Amino acid sequence: MADSMEFEYIMGISLSFCIDEFSASFLEYDRNGGLLPRGPSVGAYTYIMTGCPATSMITSAYQRGIYRKWNPEKAFQAMKRNHEKGGMLAFDMDRELDFYVKHGYCPNDAGLTIQWAFEDWSLGQMALKMKKQREAKYFQKRSMGWKVSFHPELKLMIPRSENGDRLHTDPLSEKGFVQANAWQATFWSVARYSGFSPYDGRKR
Repeated sequence: MADSMEFEYIMGISLSFCIDEFSASFLEYDRNGGLLPRGPSVGAYTYIMTGCPATSMITSAYQRGIYRKWNPEKAFQAMKRNHEKGGMLAFDMDRELDFYVKHGYCPNDAGLTIQWAFEDWSLGQMALKMKKQREAKYFQKRSMGWKVSFHPELKLMIPRSENGDRLHTDPLSEKGFVQANAWQATFWSVARYSGFSPYDGRKR
C-alpha cells in the first residue's frame, strides 16, 4: 500500500505524463472489467494488497490538471462505484464495508480503516474540486470515522472488534493491520490530511 502511494507521488512530480498514462490505463481496466485495478499485471487483475489506491492517484492527477488521456467525469463515476459494495475498495468485503460506513471503522482491522478513510478523503477532495457538493460531503464524512479506532491513552490507532472492544493494546503487534503495526499505521497519510494529529491527540 505505502510503496504504491510513494511510487504514484514520485511519478506525479518527476514524470507527469506517467501519472496521466497510469490513470488512463487504470480507467480502461475499469471500463473493460468493471473494477479499478490494484497491482495489475499483463492486462489482468491480481487483487494484491488492499483498498483502491487508484483513487488517490487519479485524484492527484486531476488536481494537477494532468488528464489529457482520460475524462474526469467518467473517472469520478468509476471511482465512486468502486467505493461502493462490489467495488475494489472493499472487494469481497461487503459486510465489512457496510459496518465501516455505519460505525466508522472496519471491524478487526485498523489498517483497512485507515486506508479506506484516506481513499474516501481523496475521492471527497475530487468531488469538492468538481463542485459535487453532495458527494464531497458524503465521502468527507465517511473519511472521518477512523477516529473511533484512535486509542486516547496510547495515542495510536488500535483495531476494534464489532462490539467495540480493542483487539489488543500492543503498539508493536501487526494483528489488525496491513503489513504494519500501530506506530507505522498511525503516522500514515490519513492523519496528516484530515486535520487530526495522532501525535498528541489534539486538533491542530
